Amino acid sequence: MHGFGRTPTPLLSSKECGNQPRMRDVARCMRWIAPVLALLLLGACGSDRPDFSDSKDANRADPGGELAPGPTLSDAASPVPANQDTPSAATGRSQSGDGPSLGAMGERCSPNASRCQGRAVLRCNADGAWDVPATCPFVCVDGECTGACSPGERRCATQGVMECDEFGEWALAEACSGTCEDAECMSSCTEGKSDCVDGDAVTCEAGAWTVTEPCAFLCEDGLCAGECAPNSTSCVNGLLATCGADAQFDEGVACPFACVGDSCGGECAPGTSRCQTGTNQQVCGEDAMWGDASNCPFACVGDSCGGECVPGESRCSNETMAQLCGPSGIWGTPSACQEICSDGECVGGCVDGSPAQCTSSTELRSCTSGQWQTQKCEFVCTDNTCSGVCMPGATRCKDGQTQQTCSATGVWGTDLACQNVCVASTGTCGGQCKPGATRCADGTSQQTCSAAGEWGAASACEYVCAGNACSGVCDPGDARCVNDNSGREVCSSSGQWGSTQNCQFVCIDSSATCGGECKGTGKTCDDQKVLTCQSGFWAETQTCDAPEYLCVEGQGCDFNEPYYVGYYDAFSKEGGVAKEFTALKVTLSERVELTSIGIVGPSGATYGAAFALYDDDAGYPGNLRASTGAQKRPVNGRRQYDVVLDDVYLNPGTYWIVASWENYGQLAYMYESASGATVWELQGISGSLWPSVFPDEAANGTGPTAVTGIKPNFYIEVRTLP
Repeated sequence: MHGFGRTPTPLLSSKECGNQPRMRDVARCMRWIAPVLALLLLGACGSDRPDFSDSKDANRADPGGELAPGPTLSDAASPVPANQDTPSAATGRSQSGDGPSLGAMGERCSPNASRCQGRAVLRCNADGAWDVPATCPFVCVDGECTGACSPGERRCATQGVMECDEFGEWALAEACSGTCEDAECMSSCTEGKSDCVDGDAVTCEAGAWTVTEPCAFLCEDGLCAGECAPNSTSCVNGLLATCGADAQFDEGVACPFACVGDSCGGECAPGTSRCQTGTNQQVCGEDAMWGDASNCPFACVGDSCGGECVPGESRCSNETMAQLCGPSGIWGTPSACQEICSDGECVGGCVDGSPAQCTSSTELRSCTSGQWQTQKCEFVCTDNTCSGVCMPGATRCKDGQTQQTCSATGVWGTDLACQNVCVASTGTCGGQCKPGATRCADGTSQQTCSAAGEWGAASACEYVCAGNACSGVCDPGDARCVNDNSGREVCSSSGQWGSTQNCQFVCIDSSATCGGECKGTGKTCDDQKVLTCQSGFWAETQTCDAPEYLCVEGQGCDFNEPYYVGYYDAFSKEGGVAKEFTALKVTLSERVELTSIGIVGPSGATYGAAFALYDDDAGYPGNLRASTGAQKRPVNGRRQYDVVLDDVYLNPGTYWIVASWENYGQLAYMYESASGATVWELQGISGSLWPSVFPDEAANGTGPTAVTGIKPNFYIEVRTLP
């Protein structure tokens, strides 16, 4: 095993089949490709293929991989037409398959552009034609070499067996419970063996791999190797070299202009030149950029300085012949002087009507009355006449962004677009910025470029300055309440409202902070006070009139419905006793107000009764707590007797309902004996007045009698106290 896996069969590897195979290897390549194509077809039909979505974006363009053979030498001379690149159905990224032949020599392209052809990268040269391709070590995507392995390779990693996917990326193929050796899971490794795991050189010690040397570029057969990271590029001897799968740079390919750093760049070929004007030349520097213009000794012709004289100069070719230097810096045909040639000019007399002559680039002479007369041309002298509209070399602004330079023939030359502005006062490109452009002076103020291409004074933004312009909708750090004061937002440093922070209760407008003590319009109670939630705070809105009304949580004042304690049903049996008092024990579970004492009477009752309530004294009626008025006869059904005193409040506990009978010889009470209650009967005492303490044996001479097995029809009406 080595860091990139081994193929245990004699078949060619995917890397070998990815390059141009020799004829005798075609059959071996097809034996390797066939099963891969079968797997791809099964995947297209929905078979269970490995899922690499956890490690890489599944929606990537098909990089061509190792199934697309590299271009041949004849292919390299004939780049693929640009219209053969088609976007991936999944992502729209440019991809190239086998495509048409690379022989479309007539196709044009943009210098420095690149594209894929299988695993090959094609680059457009300075002539606008596709250049000889360079083969990627792994895969080509969007005109660049990418990936870290060749699809189908297997190797060991700490977590198990890794397999290279179709995008040239390692993905976990099988997790090993023990260790990995020769791209297979093993319980332990072979003692003393050297190998590669996770790209580092390792040695098996005590059944486990130990890193012996971390590899910077490549691990192969347990040893670190290489000089570069596969797929990286670098400029080597002026060529763009690509690091191959063996971690070695290839021979490199020429860039359209120049190789700078680790990529092709520039705008011209270093050492080349061009004419800016008829007398100025620019030379392309080592950085592949045009340098400053320089004056030529004579003239700039074609792309470089040349000629033998300065255009417009004159000289004497002999004593009677004169020569004028033409626009291309070449001496023209000698012309005969009327008399002699001296200092480059014909002197002496002349014949009227002789053709006018340019004696310099700015002077013209003509024959008048047998003598040469010289005149200064306003601009330039060419073709033996004054002409032109400007002085050669002069500059002017055609408009605010365009500069023109006057040519050697006195006409305005080609427009030159200024980077910023054309300054009218100098007629040349200049300025600091483009008119109307903006930039941030700081986080809260903006500068605007004037028509003269100068940055103006800073002006304050309403909120913030970001992205070279005033923007935002709020001041950073400000806060506001939103969503009916249920939340708040804080303004970010970019002047935009941030995400909403939900308040527990309410957002307070005055401070835009979360606060309060309640939310919505709910109600609560503070004793008998009703508190209603208003703007996030409890406010007293009502006081309940106790005990008729009680404050109910979440509801407010509610009528305090009285209820009965004792026996208030119409019982089936009747009985009579000749005794003065009858007492029934009842129990209260809460603090209440006593409203009345009652009895359930029969139809046509001939007796009357009065009632009182005593507290308990060790299982015996004790002190008087309340009493009713005079004795009355009950009607058919329930009869209630109001108590004499108001506001009779009773605590939880045991009490006795006591009846005083008007005519004890008649019917005394109704009852049922199915289940009994504790009843005291005391006779021989007048019931006209209620004693403050229930009578006992010492006061009567006859003690009370406890009766069980009956339930007298006495009851009290009470209501809950707050």
